[in-house]
Amino acid sequence: MSKKTTKKLKLRVVIGDTTLDYDLPNTGENIVVPLQMGNGKYKITLYENTSGKKYAAAGSITITAKLTRKDGAFLYPNQYVNYNAKTKAVAQADALCKGKNESNTFDTVCTYMKSFAYDYIKAINIKPGMLPDIEGSWDKRMGVCQDLAAITCCMMRSQGIPAKLVIGYADKSYHAWTVVTVDGKNVLYDPTAALNAISKPKKYTVERFY
Repeated sequence: MSKKTTKKLKLRVVIGDTTLDYDLPNTGENIVVPLQMGNGKYKITLYENTSGKKYAAAGSITITAKLTRKDGAFLYPNQYVNYNAKTKAVAQADALCKGKNESNTFDTVCTYMKSFAYDYIKAINIKPGMLPDIEGSWDKRMGVCQDLAAITCCMMRSQGIPAKLVIGYADKSYHAWTVVTVDGKNVLYDPTAALNAISKPKKYTVERFY
C-alpha cells in the first residue's frame, strides 16, 4: 500500500532475469502482487511519474521468498485475478463443485464457462493496462480473453485448484488463457477458444503469468 497521491505509480518486481511491472492505484488502497516465480530473492521497487512517460524510483526493498508450496501463488487472489469471499464467481463455484474431486471440478468449471459470451465491443475498445474485470464481466455474462481467463482462475482457485492466468501469444495474436494444475498435471484451458471466439490456436507462447 502506498500513500494517496496525484502521481501515477508503478511497481517493478525483479527476480533473476525476470522483470514484471504493475500499474498501482494512487488512492492508497491495497493490492496483491504474486510471487509467481517461486522461491528466491525479489527486488521490489516503487516508481513515481515525474513527467510524461518518465518515472523515478521512490524506494525499494528486497525480500526472500520461501514458499510452502511452489504453486501457492496460484491459489489466492492477486491484481490480475482479483476476488474475495463475496465474489459471485466464488459462490457459484462453491455451489457447482461441492464434494467433487479435482478432475470433476475442472470439468464442471470449464463447462460452466461456456455460458459466457465473448465481448467483441470491449475487445475493440480495450486500452493498454486494463486489468481483468471479474465482477463486471460476471454481471454482463461476457468478457474479453483476460476477463474469461480471470473468472476461470477465480473459480478454480476458490476450490483449492492452482490456476495460472497466462498472457502471451496464441499463434500471432496477443491473448490470455489459463493453465490449471489438475491432479498434479498442468492442463491448458482457453475459455475464449472454447467459446469459438477465436480459431483454435496451434501454438501458445507464454510472455508472463499471474
